[in-house]
Amino acid sequence: MKNTTYFTSPFQWAGGKNKALPNLLPVLEKHKKSLFIEPFVGAANVSLNFKAEKYIWNDFNKDLIDSYQIMFSNAEEYINECWKLFLDGFGEYYKLRDTFNKEKLTELERAVLFQYLNKHGFNGLCRYNKSGLFNVPIGTITKKCKNVPTDSILNLVEKHKNNTKLTSVSFAEVFNYASDIDGCLIYSDPPYVPLTSDFKYTSEGFGKVEHEQLKTLSKECDNVAIISNHWTPYTEELYSDADEIYIFDVQRTISSDGNNRKKVQECVVVYY
Repeated sequence: MKNTTYFTSPFQWAGGKNKALPNLLPVLEKHKKSLFIEPFVGAANVSLNFKAEKYIWNDFNKDLIDSYQIMFSNAEEYINECWKLFLDGFGEYYKLRDTFNKEKLTELERAVLFQYLNKHGFNGLCRYNKSGLFNVPIGTITKKCKNVPTDSILNLVEKHKNNTKLTSVSFAEVFNYASDIDGCLIYSDPPYVPLTSDFKYTSEGFGKVEHEQLKTLSKECDNVAIISNHWTPYTEELYSDADEIYIFDVQRTISSDGNNRKKVQECVVVYY
């Protein structure tokens, strides 16, 4: 099997698509359009490895979208400021998390702190409490300081600074905007359904109502819409009316134990 090297994101991100790219990209290529829209761009691993003329990156996480904007605006200053924090290692993590949550910061300062927290927090998680405060605990402490992902930042800027529009709105608003555009491909990578039938932990986030709304918007829009998700009895029923369904295995870390890895099934569904 041919080994392919993929471009990587400056961010660690839960649900990042690196391991799914070999199965996902051929489906996207089959339905390729000049404009590629991601309502849930996350770490942007898909866009970084899928060529289109123009892109729209949306994510409801404003810190993430603002960070991309800062990279586009002044990558060199952003990288230099990141190094000032990274060289302090893990020792200032909770102090810097408090600063991120409580201090009035410039857009650059907040974006730099967001990068630091992403690389030094537990498993690269991004999580906020009900008050909107970032509450991810410190990650595995190492003596060697983390590296700022300079190459990934510069590559992202080179590829997307001049052809990518950034927004931070609901996915429904993205579909509404796309309804007036001919010739676009919409790829949705929402928070996945649980591998069990229990949706309680997403009751205040992305639950059944949102998954069903996304499916309906994808089915009813005038452009090709593609969705990724876990393949479970629930999604098998939810996407039973899709025009195309692709199912494949992806190796995943299921728990906090990095050694506890097993393959799970994912699906990519297409609505014309």
